[in-house]
Amino acid sequence: ALARAGLMDRDGFRHPAVRAAVLADIPASAQRELHRRAAEVRYLAGASADEIAVHLVAAGWAGERWCLDVLRRAIESALRADDVAGALAALDLADAATTASREADADDQRAEFTLLRLRVACRDDGAEVIDRLDPLLRALLAGRLGGPHAVTLARLLMWFGREADAERALAELERRRDRLDPRSALGLELIHDYLPVNHPRLAVASGSARVTRRTAAGVADGQTAAAVDALRMALRGAADDETVRSAQQVLQATLLDDQSVGSVEWAVLALAYAGQLELAVSWADRYLAEATRRGSRAWRALMAGVRAEIAVHQGDIRAAGENARLALTVVPAWSWGVGIGRPLSALLMAAAASGAPLDDADVPAVPEAMFRSRFGPQFLRGRASLHAARGRLPAALDDLMTAGRLLVEWNIDQPGFVPWRVDAAHVLVRLGRVDEARALAEQHLARTSGGRLRGIGLRALAATLEPARRLPVLLASVDLLGAHSDRLELAGALADLSEAYLVADRSARARAVARRAMLLAGELGAEPLRSRLAGAYDWEDGAVPPRSFLEAGRVPEAPGLAPSTSRDPGGTPSARAEDGTGLAALSPAEHRVATLAAGGRTNREIAASLFVTVGTVEQHLTRVYRKLGVRGRADLRGRASA
Repeated sequence: ALARAGLMDRDGFRHPAVRAAVLADIPASAQRELHRRAAEVRYLAGASADEIAVHLVAAGWAGERWCLDVLRRAIESALRADDVAGALAALDLADAATTASREADADDQRAEFTLLRLRVACRDDGAEVIDRLDPLLRALLAGRLGGPHAVTLARLLMWFGREADAERALAELERRRDRLDPRSALGLELIHDYLPVNHPRLAVASGSARVTRRTAAGVADGQTAAAVDALRMALRGAADDETVRSAQQVLQATLLDDQSVGSVEWAVLALAYAGQLELAVSWADRYLAEATRRGSRAWRALMAGVRAEIAVHQGDIRAAGENARLALTVVPAWSWGVGIGRPLSALLMAAAASGAPLDDADVPAVPEAMFRSRFGPQFLRGRASLHAARGRLPAALDDLMTAGRLLVEWNIDQPGFVPWRVDAAHVLVRLGRVDEARALAEQHLARTSGGRLRGIGLRALAATLEPARRLPVLLASVDLLGAHSDRLELAGALADLSEAYLVADRSARARAVARRAMLLAGELGAEPLRSRLAGAYDWEDGAVPPRSFLEAGRVPEAPGLAPSTSRDPGGTPSARAEDGTGLAALSPAEHRVATLAAGGRTNREIAASLFVTVGTVEQHLTRVYRKLGVRGRADLRGRASA
């Protein structure tokens, strides 16, 4: 009759409205029973977990053991598809089923779904995360929690600063290490690798040490292990080309999800601490965009915090401040656990450099356990920068020396992570304790081999020298900072260089360099530095120089050789000789090396004078000889006097 009426054909209802009308006429209890039967039929037919779970949730039934396995797989699938609502619906049913269960493994089943719920909650900042840790810990200590769940619980306890509980959890895992499955055993070993550089105090308490790693249980495990190794090497100052390659391989092979987001974070930061800031920015921006597109607030917050930290190393205070604020607002402060020290440090440093007001409401309370993790020294450095900017120098020095003591004690005293000696040296100079400042600057330089970190160290060292001796050190600092993209430190070094030129009675050069420093400070939003420079000179054409000044600049003259126009003191290319050869083609660094060589200095003497390596001097001289068309020092002396 329905077919003759045109409502049905051989495939069923011809219009969804008819199907909906029929279903609406079926009592709710009958509908649930039909969904239960449909779930059983689909399960026996080998349908996907997603298809079966739809009927289980609609039926509100999970009365057979196979139902929990189906729900678990459906939840995992929903999370991969970013279907948080679907995952929560299946979790609610699983919770009800495991709560009512009297099976022997009910505790482990409840733990499994609790941890799945924590993954959802961490994505969506659910405050219930903390409340659900206690039942899991009790189950672990009673021996009722399986290995994979126990390892995950230990990580969560560490993240939320529950050190005593984490120590108890790790002790229980160690007690049954020989009975753990391969994946759980590897997870425990990774924790012990991770602890010394991330939770050093807990590492000492739990007796963590480097162990022989077993074969990874899967591809994801191998990526996690590689990311942990890369971060550990970078924080210990032992990063090399292989470390950088390994970190990149992790990032190239990793898709962002709840399980891999930690590996992504560690690999990106390993690149940053190893000095590969441009690479780190590229990867951080990529994963931040993916997290934003997929709507995960937790992932977005984590990657924004990483991006803010990298921006601090680049001297990009606008990016540091913007990403730090994003990280601290997209999820509540409590969900950061001890990791809140990272975005908060970037926020404080950006506020100090920009002069922007920072209300107490902008700075959330931090957990005490944060100071016993690697995020503690980061936070102390950020707070010290704000103290120093506001003239609270003893407080700033106390924070920096505390950070340094912790980093040394924990064996993660890596300048690429927290260059505390440089910051402390600047504070000590302002306090009049110059000898102490010089000692710290020299210690910093002894721990660096070149690049940005050496540039900031030379700037700090210059501040401790007699005014007449600062000029060559600052010129070397400007060269390095201009070539390695730390724009805030470059602006500061240019400002210091302008003062050194004034002392040398070269006021025109001082004014030119100050203009460049002021323009750069304005672009960065470093208002305190820009204002100081604007008030330091009687500017004839206004306080802020035109942008075209960068293209029209000249480099400092080098005695004995004609001035070069190839690069300005900030490393910005300007006019070159038309043929690209001759004196005009030399860079400032090449000019200085050539001048000293023409004056009879040896390579070692030149290196000591310019605070660079002998190898760097040799490279500069090779380029000088090629550009000037000379064969050695004798010809160079003749060219200089010509």
